[in-house]
Amino acid sequence: MLNNILKSNLFIIQTQTSNFIPFIKMPITVHVQSIQNEVLQKILDHYNKHKPDGEYPLEILNRTEGGFKIKLPTSIITQLSENSRLPDPNNEIRQLRWSRGKLVSRYYIGFTQEQELLLYNALVDALGQANVSM
Repeated sequence: MLNNILKSNLFIIQTQTSNFIPFIKMPITVHVQSIQNEVLQKILDHYNKHKPDGEYPLEILNRTEGGFKIKLPTSIITQLSENSRLPDPNNEIRQLRWSRGKLVSRYYIGFTQEQELLLYNALVDALGQANVSM
C-alpha cells in the first residue's frame, strides 16, 4: 500500500519495500466552464473500467464544491478514527474538490499518484486533450 506524506507540493511515496520516490504533485486543471451529467458519467465509467481490481470505484463527491471521491479501505478508516477526537466523514474517503477549475485535495486526503493519473486520463477521454492539463 502507498502512503503519501504531504510536504507543501512535494510528496514522498513510501512503497512496501520502503523505497522513497519523490514527485511533484500538480493539480489537474479543466479548461471548460461546466461539465454535463452525461460527461461526468463518462468520466466515472472510464475510470472505473480501468481501475485496479480490488480498488473502490470513483464516485461524485457530494460537497458544495463538487469533485470526485474514492472510499478508503476500512483498515485505514479505523486507524484514522482512533487518532481523531471526533468522527469526520472526510476521513473515510480520498477526495479532490473543484477550486477555480482545478481538482485539489487541500487539507483532505487526496488521491494517490496512480489514481490522479487515471482520473486525468478519464477527463481527457471525456473532455478532450485540449480541455485538460496537469
